[in-house]
Amino acid sequence: MVGPTAPGRPGGVLPGGGHRPSRRPAAVAGRVRRLLPVGGRLPGPAGDPTDAPGVGRRTAPGTVPMRLPTDRPRVPLTTDPGGVLHHTFPADLVAAVSAYAVSRNATPYAVFMAAYTWLLHGLSGAPTVNLATSVANRTDPRFDRVVGVLAQAALLIVPVAGVASFDELVERTTRVTWQALARQSVPSSVQIATLGEPFADFPCRVYFDLLDMADPVLRLTGLEPAVARDVVLAGARGDLTWQLRPLPTGEMALLIEYAANLFDADTVAGWLDRYQRLLSRLLAAPDAPLPRAGDAG
Repeated sequence: MVGPTAPGRPGGVLPGGGHRPSRRPAAVAGRVRRLLPVGGRLPGPAGDPTDAPGVGRRTAPGTVPMRLPTDRPRVPLTTDPGGVLHHTFPADLVAAVSAYAVSRNATPYAVFMAAYTWLLHGLSGAPTVNLATSVANRTDPRFDRVVGVLAQAALLIVPVAGVASFDELVERTTRVTWQALARQSVPSSVQIATLGEPFADFPCRVYFDLLDMADPVLRLTGLEPAVARDVVLAGARGDLTWQLRPLPTGEMALLIEYAANLFDADTVAGWLDRYQRLLSRLLAAPDAPLPRAGDAG
């Protein structure tokens, strides 16, 4: 994700100071309840005085799972067969997103996610949109040179009920991003469990990522440098995964991975078309009332 990091404070102490995740699930769950939008107070950026009802530090209760419309019934599968769609957002649209983000003290990630959230709200009708995103989970500098995968999926629960404009929605996605960063060391299974029984089987898994780093190059003595290559998986990680990556040309690459047993390629392509038109419309009038479901303009 693109944005400032806000280190969490998981339980336990590492040698020489610092923190590590607690081994006590009950203690972790109690801490996470204060960081997920199921009522109570939630942290925002340091110095942020906003305390509006229904968002940010105070959020409305009633968080429910989001359910997207599918082309075929959902049936239990060990691995969902995956489909892939590639797209590139033009440089002028990406520049407009970046300029608007700066004007709102937000990140491009929060802006792209806000439009995506409104699209999913229109498709599902859910009062809260639940997403997941990849986080580095390396909040301690001593982890920088540790070999191993510490990354995991952090939940992004965006309340959309009562939102009046795109400006307000971007404020919400910005604050939700801070919350996800603050709890990035908390296992995603604990975060899901904290949301309660409705999320027990997490019926709809939607991921939204923006990779803001260059592809790594593997350099070994005596061998030619090896650049990273895309690996097309036979299965889908979730129902729907959007992965954004900035390009040197100023454009933004988008890789969409979807569960082919649930969605047709034409359905996913149609959602992408609606998203791009919706994003352009919202950027043109961010303080105007949000369009109704299905009306991308």
